[in-house]
Amino acid sequence: MKGSTLTRLGAVTPDPQLKITGRGGLVVNAPLADLKEAWQRPLRW
Repeated sequence: MKGSTLTRLGAVTPDPQLKITGRGGLVVNAPLADLKEAWQRPLRW
């Protein structure tokens, strides 16, 4: 990986939230339970 540019992508915390920040500040702040439900809802028939 010599010559590759690296950057920190995130950190694991005990907080059950997904937080994504961009250059302008906080972009996403959503509870993991809500995100899981949105992912699983279309799979339920």
